[in-house]
Amino acid sequence: MTTLPPGWSIRAAVAADMPRLRELMHELGTLEGSAADIRTDAATLASGCAATPPRFHALLAEHEGRTCGYATYTLGYSIWRGQSMILLDDLFVVPEHRSRGIGRLLMQELAAIRDRDGHGFVRWGVESANARAVEFYCALGARVTYKGICTWAAA
Repeated sequence: MTTLPPGWSIRAAVAADMPRLRELMHELGTLEGSAADIRTDAATLASGCAATPPRFHALLAEHEGRTCGYATYTLGYSIWRGQSMILLDDLFVVPEHRSRGIGRLLMQELAAIRDRDGHGFVRWGVESANARAVEFYCALGARVTYKGICTWAAA
């Protein structure tokens, strides 16, 4: 694993971190033009993070004590592979801290969790038009396949 740059740390989030996580989620949503789709609040996130078992997990990248990036994920199971998997929901680093290797370090931490906990793989989606993200994931060694993502919301 790559060494963290000076002043940086990566750690698992706890319920008290959820207000800042929610702020960063909004920042990501704003950059993607989908902030209105974020319907959760810090209290709901805190409840989900603290549940037994947790409804989701988050890794936080901090620079000098300020959270500047995150990876959120849940756990799932692949019927075809017969293995549990990590389902990455979001990977985000604030624009002013990008291109410093922080996203790569968050992904490497996810890989370490995958290996430590015996999950078969990490799965996530990426917009095909986001060439920078696709290049980043390919450089990690990920295999990118394009398949539509469907959602079916409750009435």
